[in-house]
Amino acid sequence: MVPSGAMPCRIEGALGHAEACPGESCPFWEAGRATRHGRCAFAKVDLESDHDVAVLLVQVRRMLESARAR
Repeated sequence: MVPSGAMPCRIEGALGHAEACPGESCPFWEAGRATRHGRCAFAKVDLESDHDVAVLLVQVRRMLESARAR
């Protein structure tokens, strides 16, 4: 469940999972500039229409997070 006030993760949402966006800790997060906040690199991609792409992105994100933790 996404906590109140938190932004939902677009990738997980495309798979039917209600999870909060990890924001800056996500490897797919694009940092903002002085005039705008950061955002998901896939904010404008229709992930709901291609389940296989969403599954692949979750797998890649987990691998990147794991590598970063090491």
